[in-house]
Amino acid sequence: MPPTNQWARYAVTLVSPSDFTQILGPGAFEDALQNVELIHIRHDVAPYVQFPDNITGNVGIDRLLLIAVAGVPSGPAPTALPVDLAPPSPNPSRGPVALSLRSFDGGPVEIQIVDVAGRSVRRAELAPGAPGPRLWIWDGLDDRGERVAPGSYRARARGVGGGTSRGLVRVR
Repeated sequence: MPPTNQWARYAVTLVSPSDFTQILGPGAFEDALQNVELIHIRHDVAPYVQFPDNITGNVGIDRLLLIAVAGVPSGPAPTALPVDLAPPSPNPSRGPVALSLRSFDGGPVEIQIVDVAGRSVRRAELAPGAPGPRLWIWDGLDDRGERVAPGSYRARARGVGGGTSRGLVRVR
């Protein structure tokens, strides 16, 4: 729980869009989650904040499933994550999808494709290598070797220190 009436930083994994009941402002929830690895949370005692303020903009969070709390050092937020995932290409796609990523520490990278319910569809582990750009091609198959159904998916690339995720769409 953040300190009362103060902002605090927490590293979180967002599990289910259904846990969020209200979005203020234009755009879709999926758009808002394109590169979320760190969020700011403010806990106000009654009377609760009823409108966006100049710190939060048009965002309100009313329920979170906290999976783990990681210590976040004070000071400016990091400018680069250990694994940075570029937008999938092509997207949308009916064939193979290139996932270009950059590993800043050269450690192992886990790649995971999940469906809209958050279920793992495909998982791959890239062995440690030199820091820098890397490429993994998703053939559109799940872990059983079967072609996935058309729809929305999310690609996640994660190293020891964190990572990023990107949305992608499969079409017939």
